[in-house]
Amino acid sequence: MGLLEAWLAEQQAALTEAAFGIRDAYFEVRNARPSPEAVGEGGKYQIKVVEGRAGVAIHWMRLHFTQGKTGWLPRLDYIKRGRSMRYPRTAFRGAPKWEMDLIDAMEDRAEVIRRKTALLAQIARCGSIWRKLGGDGVATVSGGDSAIGLAGEGDGNKDGGA
Repeated sequence: MGLLEAWLAEQQAALTEAAFGIRDAYFEVRNARPSPEAVGEGGKYQIKVVEGRAGVAIHWMRLHFTQGKTGWLPRLDYIKRGRSMRYPRTAFRGAPKWEMDLIDAMEDRAEVIRRKTALLAQIARCGSIWRKLGGDGVATVSGGDSAIGLAGEGDGNKDGGA
């Protein structure tokens, strides 16, 4: 494993840990609330963290109940985020005020993780292209004229060093 791959793996592990921290914090606050007194005051949303080859993903799901043969069954439906790095507030219509405030706080943190995950994927793609083009991963500065060349490809001066 090269230096870039090791750094990417380290950063991805940190983002994954942060994503699971967001999920745990959400459920800790949500589960600490007393049982809802009124209908509609209970939590309707859940957060899901998925680890994949491309990185970590944070999804929101809406909890509702459907009538089954054996009674009422819980069902989770994914909420669509769209092209943005943040879920729109309108996706959480019907959430009680306490839950909407909690979702906003978690989305502030999740948006940063989504952006960093996307940047890490871009860096990994650039590193892959670099290797495919024959790059060895090391750039050097040669001589006193500050001409930049690649390691192993001469001294970087086109005029033969004069």
